[in-house]
Amino acid sequence: MKISVSVRHAAIEDAADLARMHRATWQHAYRDVLPASFLQSLDTTELEPNWEKDITKYQEAGNHIMLADTEHGAQGFVMFGRGHEGVTTPATGPGHKLGQIYSLYVMPNFQKHGLGKTMMEIAFEVLGSESYTEVYLTTFEANVAAHRFYERQGGINAGVETIAEIGGENVLSRAYWWPLTLQP
Repeated sequence: MKISVSVRHAAIEDAADLARMHRATWQHAYRDVLPASFLQSLDTTELEPNWEKDITKYQEAGNHIMLADTEHGAQGFVMFGRGHEGVTTPATGPGHKLGQIYSLYVMPNFQKHGLGKTMMEIAFEVLGSESYTEVYLTTFEANVAAHRFYERQGGINAGVETIAEIGGENVLSRAYWWPLTLQP
């Protein structure tokens, strides 16, 4: 069942909601990927000031943090903007402008109700309006549920891209890519 959702840009006042969602979504999505001690150490009182800084930093850089509001309040967020330097995609070359979805999270009880799809569609729409021609994102290689979701959204598996150290563990990431002209 699809839930009614509206997506809007984050304001400083949303930092507490972003911290709450950050902690809950990471603890759910990465319970089999990252060390339990690391996930349990995520503290919303420590995360909130970081979100306040990130909201300002993203806005100043021309990037976006948007929240998915339902009748139950904010239940998801998406962060997106200019792609990182040095990333190559199947279409990289003259005339191409690369955007990136940095993060996309939906609260566990609101997954599979259309919030993630709606946030992706809005991110693609905004990036397209800013003349981006393609978009990529990375997700943990072990996050099989995310792979299925991105593939259902038309993402093209671009393979394993990076290794990051998170919570004392080396974690592989897989990249997905979308040419904006082919979006649903």
